[in-house]
Amino acid sequence: MGNAQPDRVRGGGLPTGWGSRTAGLSFEFYPELRRDGDYVHSRFYIDRFTHRANGWAYSATVGRIALTTLADPGTARLGGRMTVGGRAPAPGRAKVVIFGGAARSSTGYPISSFAVQTGSGAPTWISSPLYAGDQRITVTDTATHRSCVLDRHGVRGPNNVVDFDLAAPGFGHPDSVCTG
Repeated sequence: MGNAQPDRVRGGGLPTGWGSRTAGLSFEFYPELRRDGDYVHSRFYIDRFTHRANGWAYSATVGRIALTTLADPGTARLGGRMTVGGRAPAPGRAKVVIFGGAARSSTGYPISSFAVQTGSGAPTWISSPLYAGDQRITVTDTATHRSCVLDRHGVRGPNNVVDFDLAAPGFGHPDSVCTG
C-alpha cells in the first residue's frame, strides 16, 4: 500500500498517506464463473502494516494460497432442503451466505472461506466447497427481508445437511438469531 500516487495534473507524486491510514483489507478470491462451484473461495484479512520501506507500508507475507476443491483434505460442503412451508421457494427468494472454515497459506497465514448461493427455485440448496471448521450461515428471505444467522461448529466432509423452512420461526432453527 503506497503512501503516494502519481499526480496526473501537475506531474510528480502526490502524498496520500494511504499506507499509514489503512486500517484493514479483506481479500476474497472468486474462481472463473463456470467453475464457481468447484473451488473453495478463499478469503483473508490484513489489519497490520508494520513493515515500512521506500515510502510504502507492507503487511506480513501472506504467501501462496492453493486452489482447493472438495476432493482435497480439510474441506467441507453444506447443503440441504430449502422450502417455504414445504414447497420450493420461488427462484431468487432464498439467499445463503457462509463464512468460516480455517486453513493456512504457504507461509502459515490464516485464511478462511466463503460461499454464496441464491435459490434456483428448487427445494434444495448446496454450497460451493469450503475449508473445514466452524461455519456461520446467513439465510435471507428476499421476499420478507428476514435474515437468520446459524452457526455450525466443526463442519467436515462433503455431506453436511442443514435444512431451512423460510415459513418457520428461525427458518426451522430455534438456535438461529434472526432480524427483520
